[in-house]
Order: sequence, then C-alpha cells, then structure tokens
Amino acid sequence: MAFAEPHLGAGSLEVGVRLDHFRTNAIRPRGFPRIFSMPGFDPADPTARFVAGRSHTRLSPRLFAVYRLDRRTSLHAGVGAMAQMPDFALALQGINTDLAVTSILQPYGTDLDFKRATLAELGVPHRFPSGTVVEATVWTRSDRGLIRTQPVRLFDPLRNQNVNVVMHRNGRKASTTGLDLRLRQGLGAWGQAWPSCSFAGVDSVQEFVSPAHAFGGVLLLTVPGSWPGPGGLLRDVSLGVVARLTTGVTYLECPAFDVGNASVASDLMR
Repeated sequence: MAFAEPHLGAGSLEVGVRLDHFRTNAIRPRGFPRIFSMPGFDPADPTARFVAGRSHTRLSPRLFAVYRLDRRTSLHAGVGAMAQMPDFALALQGINTDLAVTSILQPYGTDLDFKRATLAELGVPHRFPSGTVVEATVWTRSDRGLIRTQPVRLFDPLRNQNVNVVMHRNGRKASTTGLDLRLRQGLGAWGQAWPSCSFAGVDSVQEFVSPAHAFGGVLLLTVPGSWPGPGGLLRDVSLGVVARLTTGVTYLECPAFDVGNASVASDLMR
C-alpha cells in the first residue's frame, strides 16, 4: 500500500494504490467434480487429474481531493477501487467430493477471484458562524464479480453427456447510490456530537435486498484539562457513545426443513 498527499494552495490531493494478492494453494478435480468415479482413476495416484488453483492479484487505486471554496465551505470528492477476497468456504466447498456419492444439488466451489468495487463520492461541508458544521455527501458504489450459485452445464466423462452441476462462480453485479447528511455540533470544552442520517438505494439481482435508511449519532465527551476534579484524575479523559438504527434491510428466510439451505452463505447475500 502506498499513499501521497500533496497540498495545492486552497486544497489537497490524496493519491494512493493498494496491492492485494491471494492464492488458496488448493488442488481440485480438473474439468468435472469426479475423483474415484472418473474414468482412468488411479488409486495409487488419486490426485493425478487434479489442477492447482491460480494466483489472484488486484491493484486498487484511490484519488481523494479537498478544495476550500471559502473560509466556511469546502468541497471534497473521491473515486477509488477496492478488492475483497472471496469466502474460502465457498471457494473450497466440495473440493474433495465425488459427484457419485453426493446429491446433484451439492454446490461445488471454483477458483474464485476477487470481488471488486468502484466507489465515488462528492460532498460539501459548511461551517456556520455558531460553529455548527452541516455536511451532505452523495456517493455511489458499483460491485462486480460478486459470487452467485448457479447450474453450469459440464461434460461428464463417466456418463458421456452434458449434465448440470451447481457451482459457486464470480459474476453477480450490484450497485448502490446513497445520500449522507451529518451535523456536527460542538459542546464547548466538553466535546462534540455528530447526528447523521443516510439513505441508500440498492440495485441488485437479489430480490430480498431493499432500500436502506440509517440514523445514527456519535457523542464524544471530554473532561477539560482545567477541570478541578479530585486530584485531576479525570482531566482530558474522553468517553464516546455511538448509536445506529437501520431500517429497510430485510432477511432471506431459510427454513430448517429445507435441505437446500445448508449451503446458503452470507457471502451470497450482498
């Protein structure tokens, strides 16, 4: 990870780049999820037809700028990318399972790549003469390479025909646009408070995802250094309280009697 932050007159510019790399070091059956039932299987060398996982590398650049419009108002904008490793439980699921001894509904992991997100934001904070700061920020996020579970048509060498195999693969997309509003109010020498509210509209292939609203706040209390308490023991001691209420985010119902729910992972619900 590397960052640079030059100051340019009335503004500043932050430029950075992050390098992410991973490899599962796992091996899996080549082409089709059969091991001992694969034609030509050699018990003396059971992994002869296995293939090793690939290395995955991703560069994530970031650019963030702040410009002072006047002594009370400024403008900040940013754009960047972010890479997130997949859930290894999904990537390695069924890796040592032969289709001959399991259900056709058994999901099989694949050599999953990074999930990738592109983020952009534009915000304006304004400070009033009273010291109160109001900030509004519009942001958007686009996710690519999210994991989805789907039937994949593969050639089965044992049956000599194409069959459907349930597999975890990268490919799902989602996008989110939101508005954040925040107010920062000073409490004199005793601290500050930040009430805020957010709205996010989600566009996803998952039907159970709905627009979300969030209301929150931060209260930071600091005992002044001049406080004449007993022996000055509490001087400059801070206490922070954070509260957050989120609405509009629903859940996917997974009845216990449905055997298909055994393979549901939270990574698939984003």
